[in-house]
Amino acid sequence: MKFNTMKHHNKSVFFTLLIAGLLTSFPALLFASASDGSTANSKSQNIIQKHDLTEASQVRSKTAGEAASGGFEILSGEQEAVLISDPVAVPIDRPDPFLATAGSWQATADIPGQVHFELRFSEDGEKWNGWEDAGLDPDALIEDGLHHGTLIFADEDTRYIQYRLRIKRDEDGVSPQITELKLHFISPGSSSPELKQTVNDKSYANRSRDISSTRQEKRKDAGSNEIMDDETFPLPDYVDRETWGAQEDLNNKEDRRLEDVTHLVVHHSGGNTTASDFAAVVRSYWDFHTHGRGWGDIGYNWLVDPDGVVYQGRAFNLDGNKDVRGTHAGGFNSNSMGVCIIGDYSQNRPAREAVSSMNEVLAWKADERGLDPMGSSVHAATGNDLPTIQGHRDVTATSCPGAAFYAMLPEIRRDVGLLVEAWFDPDDVFVEENWNRSFDDETAFGWMGSGSSETELSLDYHDGVVYVASSSDGSRIYKIDADDGSEIGYIDFEQAFPDLEDFTIATVRATDDGFLVASNRTANAATNPFRIVVLEPSFDNITREIVFDETDYRVGNQLTVSGSVGNLDIYAPVSNENKVIRWQGFQGYEADAESDMETAGDSYAHIRDILEVPEMDDWGRQAALAVKERAATDGFFVGGLRSDVIREYDTDWASVGRLSFADGDTELSGLRHSAYQGREYLFAYHPDDRKVRWHSLFGEPGDADTDRSAYQLYLSDALGSTDNRTTINIGDLTVRNNLNGSFDVFVLAPNNGIWSFNFQGPEYEGPVAAEDDPRSRPDSYRLAQNYPNPFNPVTQIRYEIPESADVRIEIYNSMGQRVTTLVNEHQQADDIY
Repeated sequence: MKFNTMKHHNKSVFFTLLIAGLLTSFPALLFASASDGSTANSKSQNIIQKHDLTEASQVRSKTAGEAASGGFEILSGEQEAVLISDPVAVPIDRPDPFLATAGSWQATADIPGQVHFELRFSEDGEKWNGWEDAGLDPDALIEDGLHHGTLIFADEDTRYIQYRLRIKRDEDGVSPQITELKLHFISPGSSSPELKQTVNDKSYANRSRDISSTRQEKRKDAGSNEIMDDETFPLPDYVDRETWGAQEDLNNKEDRRLEDVTHLVVHHSGGNTTASDFAAVVRSYWDFHTHGRGWGDIGYNWLVDPDGVVYQGRAFNLDGNKDVRGTHAGGFNSNSMGVCIIGDYSQNRPAREAVSSMNEVLAWKADERGLDPMGSSVHAATGNDLPTIQGHRDVTATSCPGAAFYAMLPEIRRDVGLLVEAWFDPDDVFVEENWNRSFDDETAFGWMGSGSSETELSLDYHDGVVYVASSSDGSRIYKIDADDGSEIGYIDFEQAFPDLEDFTIATVRATDDGFLVASNRTANAATNPFRIVVLEPSFDNITREIVFDETDYRVGNQLTVSGSVGNLDIYAPVSNENKVIRWQGFQGYEADAESDMETAGDSYAHIRDILEVPEMDDWGRQAALAVKERAATDGFFVGGLRSDVIREYDTDWASVGRLSFADGDTELSGLRHSAYQGREYLFAYHPDDRKVRWHSLFGEPGDADTDRSAYQLYLSDALGSTDNRTTINIGDLTVRNNLNGSFDVFVLAPNNGIWSFNFQGPEYEGPVAAEDDPRSRPDSYRLAQNYPNPFNPVTQIRYEIPESADVRIEIYNSMGQRVTTLVNEHQQADDIY
């Protein structure tokens, strides 16, 4: 929707009457304005009120100070003085949607920290809220003694304000005299429903980050404006000035200076606000900077609200060039771009959504200009060698961007660097369907359920075969040729294992060495035990079994395994409790009964762990866990059918991050992770709309509050035309990493069929000949953490080699002395160690 721009009418009859009326109550009104009825900001008002700090002014109390003829100053012999005003009636009738207020003062000394300015608010002039720091604007320069305070936001019902002015002497006894004080009152007008919807659609959770359809900016050579051919990290979808309601009566229209941007400065606005209409907040800053500060436009190049919505700040050049000098860091405006997160972050960190969006803006500019987010360079205007990304306080005497925010700069530089490094041209991504066995095409297998029953819940891949767990005709595991989708046999549990009674198969998973792990499904393990069985590669013998019957956990809807039999980790999400059970170091053959193991029937496993998954909505009976495959760090991701976030853990169960997909759709029943040449990918299946997605994962693990970015590379159409008619939404997917930059993804969409897709990433190196097929090989040398650690008397060490080579493994003690040589021989890459 297009909005009209806001105009000022200082000579209108309406404002003449308004000023005349207000002058009877206040010392001086310097300026009043309103919009012309703009849809974005109707009834916008900006009033600047002058207060005379003399004996005749409206002063409630003075402590250790006097209102001399020249202004307010400290009494002789005193170190500081305080002035508190009488209640000041707000000169705006019913501010909408809030009242934004700031002070500015003229002082005879320009020493920061000698003047403290505070505000408090009241609805009736009698009951007041607490004093709020409204001191020096973090983005302001003190020029000729003129100080500008921070914009403070108050409730729309505010009818009175009071200010408290505190001045003090410096170490040399010098004290300022406050000669003049002005109050700025701004009512920006509520945003229209259409604008609010637009803003909501552009939040971090809701805005599209489908990089294949995002308009790209061309790279500019560092140090010049030369346009290069390759595409760069995308500028996030933002709310432009016309949309959020900026007026265009700018006095800098013909003098928007272009900058050779070499440095990126982050800010906080410094004022707390509980408002949810952040477009109105942006208009308030525009009004304050333009008419209160006289800057001709808003100072920041970009703003980001707590929901991660990005707003265009200062107007672009008339030719559309975005590298326009702002007014955001006194003495450092040249060669820089300023990005401000709205809010005060002196004590609290900004919301992860806001930081993530800010990082994307920084990554866009760094990649476009060829800047190193982790590095530093000489700032041409000052001659100083400064970090590419810095806080405002690094270049100006200010506390901005707040202590809590400033402490995040190292991780911000790292995360922006990772975004830039991992970026690639979306045209390099390719997806095609290999085959499908769907009911729509009448190619579905005869044994597949198509009605309301829950017959096929999971599938997995190993060595050219897709295994599908099915209960349509008893408990069976069907085998499908991964290359063409043809059925090549099945395993009938009732015939092969008659002693395995009442086992309704729910999940099948394959180990690295070709064993199959199957589980049943139970709504209450205490009354119907949860059971896991391990089948030998011949599939005619159950080598081990785990029985879990301790509590009323609902388990079995999903199961995840990692490793090889002999050292196998098994994960079972507990859907009704938001927990994960892990049996670590599962032994498939022999185990030392005297070691630290638990025995369950005829099985052996290291004592299991139970992980609590905090801050996650109810999984809705279906959870999904993805173990990292070929990543730089070990661990796993876990999410669920009704979860609002995907959480990341390391192998020690420590929470090391979380992520949400760009469109907010984290409700899934299938989740897999894979990697190639350092790029991490997540694959997910969403049963509600029967879609499969492919995301590139950026960032590194950190702590529980680390937000990882997931960029959508592909989102399929609905698989099949039939909604799942089961009592729960189910479905699964599995991935074959071809180790050449491509992946084959097999998707089970219950009641609709099975699909196979080929995904080719930016590193795709072409097809691999059958005799050179590296699918079972690692792409790098890898030595895993020994387990258990600490240990007594036995530990296990697992390693992988990408090619046949001479291998030697030696053990050293803490003194650096060699204890023993475990391996010293030529080994084959295809073997398991």
